[in-house]
Amino acid sequence: MKKMQKFILILFLSTGLSVISCSREPLPHAAGARDHVVIIIPRGEEDIGSLLTPYIEKVYFYPSKEQVYVTDILNPGKLQTYRYWRNLVMIGWLNTYIDTLLSPEALSQVKKEGGVFRLEDMYVSGQTVILIAGKDKKTVEKLIKDYGETIYLTLRKGERNRIAKLLYMDGEQKKMEDTMRRLLGAWVRVPLGYQVSVREDNIFSIIRAYPDRLVTIYYNKGTFNGNPVHFRDSLFTRYFEGDSILKERTKIDTVDFNGIKAIRMRGIWQNMKKVMGGPFITYIINKDGFYYFIDGHVFAPSKKKWPYLEEVDIIMHTFRTEL
Repeated sequence: MKKMQKFILILFLSTGLSVISCSREPLPHAAGARDHVVIIIPRGEEDIGSLLTPYIEKVYFYPSKEQVYVTDILNPGKLQTYRYWRNLVMIGWLNTYIDTLLSPEALSQVKKEGGVFRLEDMYVSGQTVILIAGKDKKTVEKLIKDYGETIYLTLRKGERNRIAKLLYMDGEQKKMEDTMRRLLGAWVRVPLGYQVSVREDNIFSIIRAYPDRLVTIYYNKGTFNGNPVHFRDSLFTRYFEGDSILKERTKIDTVDFNGIKAIRMRGIWQNMKKVMGGPFITYIINKDGFYYFIDGHVFAPSKKKWPYLEEVDIIMHTFRTEL
């Protein structure tokens, strides 16, 4: 089992974080649910944990209300119990329990202005550990206000990396990818467990059930200059038995998609006849005389949707073309 490690300084948005490892033994896997974050705070300082929770306990509507993370605020006496948790945040200042966690380099930084430190797999594999440390409580409060959103995004990135690792751990379906390539001149990496949902000359869709996760690619010649909402509705009405999107809940922006400028559309899809719905994300790109519509949508009643939406987005970002 891996022994206690000490943090060496690196702030967010800097060069990374390294540690001194005392053992090369294989690490056990992290415990705890993917949506559970344990926050360790100095004894009697619950208010400092409550300052962070609004950043972490974000709420989305998919279309039902969904809180991404739930949190537990605990004192340092619980660290021994929860040090193997997959999402672990430790908050403190000088002359509290964090003194035993800091390397000399990190301690020097904390004495000056404090910092937010990150480490993947500190105690066990499959773990994200974040340490928020300052010379005093006031410094830590400012760090939380300045980096609260970054801390949330770091937890999400850690989970995305874990989902991606598990998704392709057992391999992928090369034959299905080759079929997609022949039909569309484009493909995504298809994890095991996915099956063909739609297969025609210009469109290919894969699905994994229980809960339903679908990734769809459509392509055509030319440059896309239409209305993305109307286009998706027309495509899904034809191939997915009348699915449409809630226009008032749809967000459209422009993002980088694998190095290419893309229209991104996010929101809620619905099927009034089947009384179904859930979140979706779409990318539309123009490349080498063709436009490609890449969509992922989820139907997961009674489950949190965000991990499955993350899954289809990971698959979509493996998109490649022959040209």
